[in-house]
Amino acid sequence: MAAKRKVDNLMALSVLATVMQRPMHRYEIASLIRAHGKDQDMGVKWGSLYTVVQNLAKHGFLEIVGTDRQGAR
Repeated sequence: MAAKRKVDNLMALSVLATVMQRPMHRYEIASLIRAHGKDQDMGVKWGSLYTVVQNLAKHGFLEIVGTDRQGAR
């Protein structure tokens, strides 16, 4: 297992704070960050959200589960 690192990325901290509520898809994470106005507090590059989530999982902060799709979505 990889050694855990400090999280010093504001987007990563925002993602962690959001997923503490319950498990959710990355699209829902982005929606909640916008709804709570966290995107106004920091410069958000929405394209980096997927990379941030992957890095958090890689370093043991998150666990990605249920990546199966149903139907055309």
